[in-house]
Amino acid sequence: MISYVKIGSLKTVFEGVTMELTILISEQIGSILQKRAKANGRDINDLVKDIVEDQALTPTLDELLAPVRKDVADKGITENEIDDFMYSLRKKVKDEKGIAES
Repeated sequence: MISYVKIGSLKTVFEGVTMELTILISEQIGSILQKRAKANGRDINDLVKDIVEDQALTPTLDELLAPVRKDVADKGITENEIDDFMYSLRKKVKDEKGIAES
């Protein structure tokens, strides 16, 4: 059975409303985060806050690819055309580097 530990609360203000988030994690992950925080001379709550903020601000793969997907759809490019294009690029790079096709 996994037991959980409360590592702290994160208070933030969003649209004028203060939110508090309590994070429960396994003892194993708590230990890892505590060691990481200690190794960097930081408080575990600040470390976790930074991890959460970094994750929230990092665009997802879908968000990054949305403009490309729209452009492909707008131009009516088929999956086969994309496959052919990617194959030709791969072949060109291998040819330039003198790598045999596999």
